[in-house]
This record gives sequence, C-alpha cells and structure tokens, in this order.
Amino acid sequence: MSSSASAIAIDERPERSFLGHPPGLAYLAFTEAWERFSYYGMRALLVLYMVNQLLLPGHVENVAGFAAFRGLIEGTFGQLSTQALASQIFGLYSGFVYFTPVIGGWLGDRIGQRSAVVLGGLSMSGGHLAMAFDHSFLLALLLLIIGSGLLKGNISAQVGGLYPAADEEGRSRGFAIFSTAINFGAVVGPLVCGFLYAVLAEIALTCLQQRLDLIRAAALGDRNQGHAIRFTTRDLASLGNAAADFSQSGGGIERQNLKAVPT
Repeated sequence: MSSSASAIAIDERPERSFLGHPPGLAYLAFTEAWERFSYYGMRALLVLYMVNQLLLPGHVENVAGFAAFRGLIEGTFGQLSTQALASQIFGLYSGFVYFTPVIGGWLGDRIGQRSAVVLGGLSMSGGHLAMAFDHSFLLALLLLIIGSGLLKGNISAQVGGLYPAADEEGRSRGFAIFSTAINFGAVVGPLVCGFLYAVLAEIALTCLQQRLDLIRAAALGDRNQGHAIRFTTRDLASLGNAAADFSQSGGGIERQNLKAVPT
C-alpha cells in the first residue's frame, strides 16, 4: 500500500531539467535576479543623480510636475535643501516599493499571477527608460513602483505552484535557489552599476580634458604666431559631444570649474 502511494507521489512530480527542478524555476529565478539587480543598482545611484544633476538649476525646471510635487513634500516636512529633498524622494520611493506588493498580490489574484508579473516587468522596463530623461523623472519613479508591486507580489507564489503538494522537499530546495537568485541580483547590482558610473565618468572626463588641452594648445600656438584662431565645425562638434558625454555620465564637475579657452 505504501509502495503504491510512493509511486503515485513520484509520478506526480513534474519534469525536472533545471538543477533537478522544473524548468519554470529557471525563468522565475532569472527574472527575480534581474529585478533585484534593477532595483538595487538604480537605488545605489539615485540620490547621487538627483544631488549632482537632476535637482540643480537647468535640470529641475524640466521635470514635469516637480514644482507641485516639491510643494507637497515641503508642505509636509518643511523647507528642504537639495540633499534633504533627494533623500526624502529616495525614502518615499523605497517605502512604496515595499508597500505596493500587497496591492500587486491582490491584483494578481484577479487578473492572474503570470499576467501581473508580465505587466510588472513591462512597467519597470518603461520606468528605467523614462529615467533617462529629466522631463519624465517622476513618471519613471511611478512606473518603477507599480512594476515592482506587480512583480514582487506575484512571482514568489509561482515558485510554490511549480511543485505538487506532496513534494515538500523539492519546493523547499526550489525556494532556496530562488532566494539565491534574489541575493545574487541584490549584491551584483550596486557593484556593477557603481563601477560603470565611475568608469564612464572617468572616461568622459579624460576625453573632455584631452580635447580642451588640444584646443588650448592650438589657440596658444596660433596666437604666438600672430594668426587668427579658427575652429572648424568638426572641432566644435567634437568638443560639444565630449561635454555632452560628460554631462550624461554625471561626473559632477561644475561649469565654473571649466576654464575658458584663451583667445
């Protein structure tokens, strides 16, 4: 009797091809690892981005709805400096990211967990794309919060659904793999994003400095020889591209620190 029950339990186990687990676990673990990479990687740079670029004059005026948003925050917490405002935005964003899975799970029960995870992934992708532009910064945060709520509130439950009720051991090991993927994404995200930020900013700064030195040297040489200084359209475009690259890298050097080219 017991042998037949054991045979039935074994027959009920799903096909296993990912480390001895159902193939669906690989997709869920991979998705969750990249979601954590996305969240912690962007979070590591968010305050730096706001303080060094977004909230500075020339950028903050371009953020859609930011005046009203800032008024709401300062109406609640009082007048805030740029650093304090960036920290407050970061705190609100982080808080809503961990609150919205409650709503996302409730919604997933009604539209389906798979549909909720797909919508969450699409929302987060749109949020990261919108983060590239000053104008859509607040929209980007909103999309990231909604996406995280939909994805986090439904993806873990799908891991348990991969195993039959009798396979407690398999389910426990599956969740261990899934948790490892979460931790992997959370650890690697800030390291990779921080490294890219530092490297790209350094490359852009070096490129800009080299081009400024070349133009300065050419200007001094022409002046010493009594010739008028002429820059071609290509020279100006090259310098402009270097400046734009450096600005996008968030290097944080103020404009007044760039000395004018002698004439």
